Amino acid sequence: MKTLADRVLFYTRKANSYSQRRYDVLTGRTTQRPPSNRFVRLIAYRDAFRSRVEAERGASL
Repeated sequence: MKTLADRVLFYTRKANSYSQRRYDVLTGRTTQRPPSNRFVRLIAYRDAFRSRVEAERGASL
């Protein structure tokens, strides 16, 4: 099972990659756009991750 740190690392790496690709498109450095549903997937992962952390926090208290 992945640790909390691994999940945070995964999310931040993917969010940073998305932001970098969006910035490159907006500044005209590339014409290759990131997938149109990537932002929605990142937000869904973040929300699921947050609810899991809150559930673990509640169970340990």
